[in-house]
Amino acid sequence: MAFLKKIKKTMLWVSSVFLKAWSQFQLVQFYGPIPLFKTSIGEGNVPELPRSSVKEVYEHIIETLKEAETLLIPRTDSEYKKDMCVAVQLKHY
Repeated sequence: MAFLKKIKKTMLWVSSVFLKAWSQFQLVQFYGPIPLFKTSIGEGNVPELPRSSVKEVYEHIIETLKEAETLLIPRTDSEYKKDMCVAVQLKHY
Protein backbone atom coordinates (compact mmCIF):
# COMPACT_ATOMS: atom_id res chain seq x y z
CA MET A 1 0.00 0.00 0.00
CA ALA A 2 2.83 2.40 0.79
CA PHE A 3 4.18 1.85 -2.72
CA LEU A 4 0.82 2.82 -4.25
CA LYS A 5 0.71 5.97 -2.12
CA LYS A 6 4.17 6.91 -3.39
CA ILE A 7 3.07 6.34 -7.00
CA LYS A 8 -0.02 8.52 -6.51
CA LYS A 9 2.05 11.25 -4.88
CA THR A 10 4.57 11.13 -7.74
CA MET A 11 1.85 11.27 -10.38
CA LEU A 12 0.22 14.25 -8.67
CA TRP A 13 3.58 16.01 -8.59
CA VAL A 14 4.22 15.25 -12.29
CA SER A 15 0.75 16.52 -13.15
CA SER A 16 1.34 19.77 -11.30
CA VAL A 17 4.73 20.29 -12.98
CA PHE A 18 3.17 19.64 -16.39
CA LEU A 19 0.24 21.97 -15.69
CA LYS A 20 2.66 24.71 -14.65
CA ALA A 21 4.46 24.39 -18.00
CA TRP A 22 1.17 24.20 -19.91
CA SER A 23 -0.17 27.32 -18.16
CA GLN A 24 3.01 29.24 -18.92
CA PHE A 25 2.79 28.10 -22.54
CA GLN A 26 -0.79 29.32 -22.83
CA LEU A 27 0.07 32.66 -21.19
CA VAL A 28 3.07 33.32 -23.44
CA GLN A 29 1.01 32.39 -26.52
CA PHE A 30 -1.71 34.84 -25.54
CA TYR A 31 0.24 37.71 -23.93
CA GLY A 32 3.81 37.40 -25.23
CA PRO A 33 6.42 38.24 -22.57
CA ILE A 34 5.21 37.30 -19.08
CA PRO A 35 6.73 37.50 -15.58
CA LEU A 36 8.55 34.25 -14.95
CA PHE A 37 8.17 32.94 -11.40
CA LYS A 38 10.72 30.15 -10.90
CA THR A 39 10.15 30.02 -7.14
CA SER A 40 7.13 30.51 -4.94
CA ILE A 41 6.07 34.00 -3.89
CA GLY A 42 5.41 32.50 -0.47
CA GLU A 43 9.14 31.91 -0.05
CA GLY A 44 9.69 35.62 0.46
CA ASN A 45 10.16 36.57 -3.18
CA VAL A 46 8.88 39.81 -4.64
CA PRO A 47 5.50 39.31 -6.36
CA GLU A 48 6.17 42.13 -8.86
CA LEU A 49 8.63 40.80 -11.43
CA PRO A 50 9.41 42.38 -14.80
CA ARG A 51 8.33 40.46 -17.87
CA SER A 52 10.79 37.89 -19.14
CA SER A 53 11.50 37.62 -22.84
CA VAL A 54 9.53 35.08 -24.85
CA LYS A 55 12.76 33.13 -25.42
CA GLU A 56 13.42 32.92 -21.66
CA VAL A 57 9.86 31.76 -21.03
CA TYR A 58 10.09 29.01 -23.68
CA GLU A 59 13.45 27.88 -22.30
CA HIS A 60 11.89 27.62 -18.83
CA ILE A 61 8.86 25.75 -20.20
CA ILE A 62 11.11 23.22 -21.93
CA GLU A 63 13.19 22.84 -18.76
CA THR A 64 10.00 22.25 -16.74
CA LEU A 65 8.68 19.69 -19.25
CA LYS A 66 11.97 17.81 -19.21
CA GLU A 67 11.70 17.69 -15.41
CA ALA A 68 8.17 16.30 -15.68
CA GLU A 69 9.31 13.74 -18.25
CA THR A 70 12.06 12.43 -15.96
CA LEU A 71 9.60 12.10 -13.06
CA LEU A 72 7.17 9.93 -15.00
CA ILE A 73 7.03 6.34 -13.83
CA PRO A 74 8.22 4.05 -16.63
CA ARG A 75 5.51 1.76 -17.95
CA THR A 76 5.22 -0.46 -20.97
CA ASP A 77 1.50 -0.37 -21.74
CA SER A 78 0.44 1.68 -24.74
CA GLU A 79 -2.07 3.80 -22.81
CA TYR A 80 0.60 5.49 -20.73
CA LYS A 81 3.37 7.28 -22.57
CA LYS A 82 5.69 10.19 -22.15
CA ASP A 83 4.39 11.59 -25.44
CA MET A 84 2.44 14.43 -23.84
CA CYS A 85 5.55 16.13 -22.45
CA VAL A 86 7.51 15.50 -25.63
CA ALA A 87 4.68 16.78 -27.82
CA VAL A 88 4.47 20.09 -26.00
CA GLN A 89 8.26 20.43 -26.22
CA LEU A 90 8.14 19.86 -29.98
CA LYS A 91 5.47 22.52 -30.37
CA HIS A 92 8.03 25.08 -29.15
CA TYR A 93 10.55 24.25 -31.87
